[in-house]
Amino acid sequence: MNLSSLVSYYIPVHHVTEKKRAMFETLLSLLSSGHIEETTKIPIVDNLFGFLSDIGHINLAQQWLDTGVIFKDAATKVELFKLSTKHKYAILKRIFEEPSIALETKN
Repeated sequence: MNLSSLVSYYIPVHHVTEKKRAMFETLLSLLSSGHIEETTKIPIVDNLFGFLSDIGHINLAQQWLDTGVIFKDAATKVELFKLSTKHKYAILKRIFEEPSIALETKN
């Protein structure tokens, strides 16, 4: 069971969105830490996309998709991790699941 499933199944429903936002921020901060080895970054990134629930985070992920890299600050775009094809598809899947994004934007 992955980290996102644990949050969804074991936290009361009315807290899930809030906790997913917090986990996204936590994983992104952990990824931007200079003390993380490259091999440890892969599972962090794999779990990161399971917590895309806030529209602001989805917009940030869309920018990552456009540039091909994960960055924390949209202004500086300092590369934290280069996206693989698997990660790009995970972002696209989450974008297409979001009902507030227009279909023409998704396509």
